[in-house]
This record gives sequence, structure tokens and C-alpha cells, in this order.
Amino acid sequence: MRQTRDQGFVLLLVLAVLAVLGTALASLALRVHTQQQAAALDLHRLQRDLAVRSADEAILAQRDRLAAGPAGVVAGRALLGDQLVQLRWANEDAKANLNSLQKVLSEEVFARELDRFAEAGGAEGLSLDADGAYKDFGLTASGAQARWPAFASFDQLSEREEVQRVMRESPPTLGPFDRLTLWGSGKINPRHADPLALGLAFRAHLPPREADEVALVLSGQAVSSRESLQEALAELLEGWDNPQMIEGLETLLTSAAQTTSLRIVIDDGRRTDVVLRVQNPQGNRRGGDYELRW
Repeated sequence: MRQTRDQGFVLLLVLAVLAVLGTALASLALRVHTQQQAAALDLHRLQRDLAVRSADEAILAQRDRLAAGPAGVVAGRALLGDQLVQLRWANEDAKANLNSLQKVLSEEVFARELDRFAEAGGAEGLSLDADGAYKDFGLTASGAQARWPAFASFDQLSEREEVQRVMRESPPTLGPFDRLTLWGSGKINPRHADPLALGLAFRAHLPPREADEVALVLSGQAVSSRESLQEALAELLEGWDNPQMIEGLETLLTSAAQTTSLRIVIDDGRRTDVVLRVQNPQGNRRGGDYELRW
């Protein structure tokens, strides 16, 4: 009888030890799994950062050549390990600068012009909201206007999910982020800009109809002086009697690419990361190059 009780006690002890051991093993397995996940995440981040750095350095070495070229947007793709890397270089000074427009147009006119731009097909995939100005600063427009641009991120203009989706696309034609900028110098390079971007930018100094007419004439042209501007617009100017329009256009136009950007989309089959690198941003009070991520 005593032997039976001893055997029962030993059995209970063994079961208790097995239970403790099972708990310990489960805890160890969880820690190992967590560490593996963390290591995989760290490796992914490292691979992503290497891809960003490699792409950035490769394009930076070609920046002057691209800026002097005939196109305002240059796109390409490459495989880096198991990651598909899509690149989209752009001249930010070949886009309509929304911060510059917001400064000179009334809220009502600014909102109306954004609507017109979208209706013309310039903002495909985005629902633009002019009321997003200054919303990331927690300040009123009057309190922030002296220190900050109205828009510091496209997330202020549209839903973040929409921005993410459009940013991940690499269309062969121009998309909304190839026509709109928040970081350019405030001037626009007509040689690199398409008519929709030019027409929107020209609304800072011209009525809508004249802005669109001038945009159609100047798009793709290298205009570097008042004389070349007047020569390009000779036929249109015959019907104008407003020298202030020409002066306004002259202040807007540039032949340079002072501010450029590089959009990097990295897809490894499991997740997609988007990095927007802005080089030499003008007029945003931040100074230096910086990046945004989605």
C-alpha cells in the first residue's frame, strides 16, 4: 500500500516537473520566435535602408545631368537582392507649387483652382482638400503663416491611404505627384513642366483662360529671358494689354532645377515601403535635404 502511495507521489512529481518544463519550453519558444521576428524585421530595415542609400547615391551622382536633360521626370527599376526597387526622379521646379499659390490666392479661389485641376485630370487617384493647410501644426493660419508653409506633407491634402496608394504607383504617364509640389523654389521650369502643372502655377498671375493658353504655348520650351518669353507668346500678346501679366509670368519662370526629388518604392513581395527624398528644398524653413516615408 505504501509502495502504491509512493508511486502516486512520484507520478504527481513527474507531472508537475513536466508541466513546469513545458511552460519553460513554451516561454523559450516564444522568446526565440520573437527574437527571430525582430531579427527578420531588423534585416528588412537594413535591406531597405541599403536600397534607399544605394538608389540615392546613384541618382545623386547623375543629378546635374538629369536636371539639364529634356525631361522633368525620369523613372526606372532594378532588382536589389530579393527587392524590386522603383525609382522616380523629378524636378520639383517643374511642378505647380501649392504653397506659393496658397499665399497669393484667397482661400475660395485656391480651393476652386484645386477642383479645376482635379477635374482636368491632374490629380487622378486623389481627393484634394484645400482645408488641410496648417492642420499638422495645431495652429491657425494667422499664427503659422509667418513661420511655416501651408502644406508640409501631401497627407494634409488628401487621405493618407490615397497618398500611399498613389505614391506606390509608377505610371508611364505623369501622375499627380509629378505635377504638384510642396517644396519647389516657387518658380516653374516650362521646359520640364506639362500644361496642367503650368496652367495651375500661372493662376498666381493670370486669369484661368489666359493661364491655360500660355501653358499650352510654353510647355516644353526653354524660356530663359524676358525676350524669349515675349517671342514665345508673340501671338497671344497681341490680344493683351496688360504688361503686369508679363511681369508676373517673368517672376514665375526659371530654367533651373534647384529642388529635385527621388521617390523610391521598395517591394520584397511581403511589404511595400515608399521613401520620398527631397534635395535642396526651398522656402520651407526646414533647411537641408529631408525625407518622408509611407
